[in-house]
Amino acid sequence: NHIRAATTRPCDLPLLLMYTAKYDATECVADSRRAMAHFAADVYVHLRTTNGCDLSTIGLDLTEENLEITSWTAETQVRKGYNAILRAVAVLLARLAGRELFSFPTNPVSAYALTTTYACTVALAGGERRELAEPLGRQEARELVGLKSDGTKLARNVKSVMIPPTDENFDRALAVFDRQVRCANLRQ
Repeated sequence: NHIRAATTRPCDLPLLLMYTAKYDATECVADSRRAMAHFAADVYVHLRTTNGCDLSTIGLDLTEENLEITSWTAETQVRKGYNAILRAVAVLLARLAGRELFSFPTNPVSAYALTTTYACTVALAGGERRELAEPLGRQEARELVGLKSDGTKLARNVKSVMIPPTDENFDRALAVFDRQVRCANLRQ
């Protein structure tokens, strides 16, 4: 599937959404290319420009009961919404497979993004679990995950986030596409 343009900015290069068993992510900085940090997974979804530069990648590990995600975004592409698109892909795939989606966020920003977008269960570092029937508001999510309002990280409070495969979360994932992917021209 091809995403012809993402975000609200003018689109210089069309983007591709690639689903593959091979990790071959390449980050482009100015005129140079380098391999992005590698992580192991069963399959990968890359958000890539048509000239072969990866903006963000998620890894999906499939088990009998759930789907686990790991992600990496090129340093030059953080905070542009690309990882949100890939998380939405993971939520859609998990719902279609009828599996819970697990994330083990390595930073509070990732946990914040998930808890403000999806109904989920959050496992905290002290052993406490918080069931969120609805996505949290910004301030409440910051407090839960250990993130100051200026984006400064306080602590790694969140051990895992589980997103159930509900119709509501499926709809939220579709809404992410509606918000994040502008002037989209998706084709099979």
